[in-house]
Amino acid sequence: MYCSCPAGEKGQYCKHRFNILAGSAEGIVSKNQEAVGVVVSWLSGTDVEVALKKVRSLEAEEAKVKKALSTAKKELAKSMRD
Repeated sequence: MYCSCPAGEKGQYCKHRFNILAGSAEGIVSKNQEAVGVVVSWLSGTDVEVALKKVRSLEAEEAKVKKALSTAKKELAKSMRD
């Protein structure tokens, strides 16, 4: 996949390409938005699929940790007020 955004041109994390891999046409400015499904179908059994699953898993874990940290900070602040 190619993306002309600054990150995409450098081969770095690019939200546009990751959206396509997730099956979303969000951010696509070309006229081939219907090809998103075709690209997603290419993933099955590839190292890209494995890496993408790992990223998604870690992102979900990150969200849980952020929520737990926020709760802990609120509890700490409350205990300091009491």
